[in-house]
Amino acid sequence: MRYCLLAALAAVQAVLVGVLAWFTAGGHFMLPLDDSYIHLQYARRVAGGQLLSYSPGMLPSGGMTSPLYVFLMAPLFLIGMEGVRAAIGAFLFGMVTWMVLPIWVHELTKRLAGGTCAMIAALLVLANGHLLWNFMSGMETGLFTLLVIGAVLGAQTWWQSEDLRGRVVCLVCLAALPLVRPEGAVAAIAILMVVLTRRGEHPRLALPIILACLLPLIAWLLLLKVATGDWRPAGLVVKGVMANVYLDWPAKFALMSESLAAIPLRFYQNQVPDEAYAAFKGVGTMPYVPVGLIYLSVFGAGFALVNGWRSGKPVGGAFLALVWVGGLASVITSHIPFIHQQRYLAPWTVPAIILGVIGAWRVSQVFHQFQEAALKAVAVGLVALSIPSLGFWMSEYGKNSRDIYHVLRVATFSVPTEGSPMAITDAGVLTFYTNRPVVDLVGLTSQEFTYPFMHGDGAVLARLSTLTHDTRPLTALTYREWFGPHFPFSAPRVLSSVPRTSITSGLSITKFDIDWEEIDAAKPFPEDGRIIQEINVADLDSENASQYEWSWGRHDADLRQWPQPLAPVARFAIPPVIPPDTPTTVALTIPPIMAVDGGRTVRGESFVYQPRLEARGGQLTWNMRVGRPFLDHSPQPAATSIGLVVESNTTGFRARRVVDIPTEELAGTVSVDLSELIDVAGGTAWKLHVVGFEPQGGAWVSYRHWITESNHQSE
Repeated sequence: MRYCLLAALAAVQAVLVGVLAWFTAGGHFMLPLDDSYIHLQYARRVAGGQLLSYSPGMLPSGGMTSPLYVFLMAPLFLIGMEGVRAAIGAFLFGMVTWMVLPIWVHELTKRLAGGTCAMIAALLVLANGHLLWNFMSGMETGLFTLLVIGAVLGAQTWWQSEDLRGRVVCLVCLAALPLVRPEGAVAAIAILMVVLTRRGEHPRLALPIILACLLPLIAWLLLLKVATGDWRPAGLVVKGVMANVYLDWPAKFALMSESLAAIPLRFYQNQVPDEAYAAFKGVGTMPYVPVGLIYLSVFGAGFALVNGWRSGKPVGGAFLALVWVGGLASVITSHIPFIHQQRYLAPWTVPAIILGVIGAWRVSQVFHQFQEAALKAVAVGLVALSIPSLGFWMSEYGKNSRDIYHVLRVATFSVPTEGSPMAITDAGVLTFYTNRPVVDLVGLTSQEFTYPFMHGDGAVLARLSTLTHDTRPLTALTYREWFGPHFPFSAPRVLSSVPRTSITSGLSITKFDIDWEEIDAAKPFPEDGRIIQEINVADLDSENASQYEWSWGRHDADLRQWPQPLAPVARFAIPPVIPPDTPTTVALTIPPIMAVDGGRTVRGESFVYQPRLEARGGQLTWNMRVGRPFLDHSPQPAATSIGLVVESNTTGFRARRVVDIPTEELAGTVSVDLSELIDVAGGTAWKLHVVGFEPQGGAWVSYRHWITESNHQSE
């Protein structure tokens, strides 16, 4: 009866969420995340026999980061549940997992701390609005959370009573977890740590069986490697800290340390961890967990680990504590760990609740005969602090669903001619409801754009130029601010601001025509004269063709002895050769990157330039085009000045000049006559260094610089 009441209460909550979402979106049922529809689109393609294909006619991709969840959604399409009916099916699946969760939490906590603690933990789960939002979002979060609790519950049942059913449940959950979320492998690592520390002192447990639970994951990664050429899911490549090409190792560890600190200091204190998102939303707090839970959870985790060590046998409490800590640590391997309403943190809230109840139980024992009363008092306080979150997150669910519908409604008026591919950056709802061929410029569902997007606009343009004419998108539906100010989009055709309640970007989804003539010309900045050599550090083909070498985080030879933490250092193995009597442009193109940390900017760019003026007159001009950060809340301003140094290869002398950069507009151009600097330096061949900027830490969205030479016959 107790379990039936818990399940019924969970069902009522889920129904209320669905009804609220329906009415808030004006009578249209929408899931609150664009990514939910990515799963459904993949499920549709799986049901049609296209395992790794995301849209018709497109190449296989590794965007399916939750293959098990996708396979579970595929039967919806086999029985004819298309469109909104498939979305409702995903919602109902989340509802089932939400109804099972408090039952499994109750059962696990009862085995760890007794019946009173079990009911407290179950009620705290049902009173958590953030969990409810995530379970009903149509994402894999609910299934993943349930499998985490199932693995610990199965292990505790197995170790406590040698129950075969517990062993089966534990091993099935361990095998399934990495196929739902890659970080699910943490559970296998945690149970191995528990077992290895007390090997031989526990019921028979074959370590090879636990290791064999990783075989399904290995098989999936091998399939990705064969089908797409990369064993890593695209989401891990695009979002992973370790795959970030712009960060050196110290910077990567610094970023992960910052994210790790934000979890206990911000998320568990109900502070929005993502400062940029908080600034956009205009709120600094959101009710994720009851205040004070983190302290009880840490105490409960410590007690469970110590108790497990002293007992001389594996216990579920130690397993749960290791899973919680390891799960939180896995979140920080993403450089955007706090997106989408902090959904990556949601699965680990349930272990925190159980450990927090265990911690409260241990604290209450200090009161001896008043132990039961003290425990219940703490429980009442935690539940009272949690209940207001239900109303908040139900309201958020409705607003987020409305926003997704708003994006879809506007975009459907902007879809291109029937059958023509479209370029997108939010790949979910637009693809699902139009079922059109799409080119995902972010690379999450279009594998061929995964690495180009990581390297900037130049690489994206280079990859676009390789598409065949029948697969070229003529229209882009995207956020203009996601790309540099000089990306070859036309003037906006349709502009729609996403409401301030949006959980995505709060920018404007816009329809653009793509200027293919400009892309094919490969001259984003055509100047008077012929471009002899143009290098884009994001385009590996152009680097190889020009024998171009580059490195991150190293100073260039002995010319600069100061470090450049993140800046690309350009070196030509073959200096550009300029024919006489020919107006020319030599351009060094750097990819537009959102550089708000002061590192990915124009520090230390240099190349050898040897003009052949001989007896002729002429002029050398250095040009630079910069785009300012587009976000008002960008942590750092745009640089307002930059230093130029002309160094003579002949004399070794240097001449320096500080140049102001116009920053009144979003983009500005500056041109400098180098003649005076060359005269001061002397000689016949020079190196130009862009050596610094003011203010220190300033940054630009994008920049390109090039040298033009004007020659004319002497009279």
